[in-house]
Amino acid sequence: MHGPKLGCRTWAMAIYLLPTSLKGVSTTQLHRDLGIRQATAWHLAYRIRKAWDEGADPGADPVEVDETYLGGNERNRVIR
Repeated sequence: MHGPKLGCRTWAMAIYLLPTSLKGVSTTQLHRDLGIRQATAWHLAYRIRKAWDEGADPGADPVEVDETYLGGNERNRVIR
């Protein structure tokens, strides 16, 4: 993820869209959904799929989670 000049939001959306689609997502669909070039979408999907194939279990290591607010109106933010 550190190499390309794509933002974290683009990576997050691609990581969400690839596994949640029932029949898979084509790179042309990714390019339309994310607003990036088709070649960029191909490389993005390739890197995500390659990372999944390397056998790393994403839930194996401990993860620290903190409160984070991304966008939205100030009055709608509720701390739980």
